[in-house]
This record gives sequence, C-alpha cells and structure tokens, in this order.
Amino acid sequence: MPPAILYLSKYRNKPEKLLNFFQDFDRLASGLMIMRANVNQRIKTYGSLLYEIEDGEDLQKFDSALQLTNDECQKIINCLNYNFFDKERTCRYILLRLDTALSEGGANYNFPIITIEHILPQNSPHNSQWLNWFPTEEQRLKYTNCLGDLVLLSRRKNQKASNFEFEEKKHKYFSTNDRIFPFVLTTQVLTENEWTPEIIERRQQKLLEKLK
Repeated sequence: MPPAILYLSKYRNKPEKLLNFFQDFDRLASGLMIMRANVNQRIKTYGSLLYEIEDGEDLQKFDSALQLTNDECQKIINCLNYNFFDKERTCRYILLRLDTALSEGGANYNFPIITIEHILPQNSPHNSQWLNWFPTEEQRLKYTNCLGDLVLLSRRKNQKASNFEFEEKKHKYFSTNDRIFPFVLTTQVLTENEWTPEIIERRQQKLLEKLK
C-alpha cells in the first residue's frame, strides 16, 4: 500500500502515469505472491520502490524495483507450470485473473462461493474411464494438480460428483440449468469429448501463454 499511496498522491493529476504505474505494480505484487516471496523480500522491493518514487526516477527502466527481472519472470512461469494447486488461495486468485482475461473483461464474479475443481479426480474410482486415460499413479499425480486440469465452480465441491466419469461430470456438475456456466475456464471443458494427458498438456500451454 505505501508505494501505491505515494505514487497516487504525487501524480494524482496525471492519469496516464497512474495507469502505467498501477499496471506494472499489479504485475509486481502478483509476481511476488506467486513466487511466495517472504516478508523480507517484499519489504526490500517495496522499500526500494518508495525511494525511486520519491526521487522521481524512471520506473520503466529494466532495473527499476517496479519491474520484474528475467530470473523472476522465469521463476513465476515455473511456479505456474508445476505443482500449481499447492497453495489453494494463490491458485484461486490466479484462476480468477485468468478467467477475467479469457472473458476479455466481460465476466462477473459476484458469487458467495467460488471453488476450484479438478477435472481429473484426485481419487479415480476403480474400473473407470479415468484409469484408461491415466493408467499410472505418476500420471495422475502429475496432471491432477496442474493448471490445465483445474476449473472454477460457483458452488461448493461435491466429493461424490468429483469422481464422476468425464461425460457425466460435464453435464451434471460443470453445467447449469440453462447450460451457461459463469466461468470461461469451465465452459471450455464442455467442448471436449475426452480428457487425456494430451488435452491437458495442450490446455496447459494455452493457459500459461495467456497468463504470461
């Protein structure tokens, strides 16, 4: 908050500068959260940024505290690409930002409940189609928690429904009565006829590019 307040007070009559700053500042704050920067890292970054704002330095230069370094960008990508569901709060934030980008700003998230659902069940039933598509435990562990396997729901999780076969899950769990689901991430799944490692990989790369 301090860098935001300082910049807003200093350039309150220059909307273009404010827009550029807050777009970059939003990216920086999100990046630090995704990387799980500790409190000392955050204090150091925001402290340096305060000094730069006070001194009127160019915040667009590559070595400004406002800009992510190449190493930080790569670390963020790695965090998004692996063990994505490891921290649910961060995961929900990223999925909501991603869904907003996919909807081109047309989404409305005024729901009392927003949960994250795995398309590939975390515990696949015996003799299910899931085990044909993902025959090894290694595959199931790899894909269950990745970006490409996750969607948003405006209802509480139903553990029983989570283990449905793919077709049943699509029509009973990922659809609403009027067939229009509020999340783009979720409606995308309804166009798929199967859910295999290849489809998740393809979706993973597409969503990762959007986030980048």
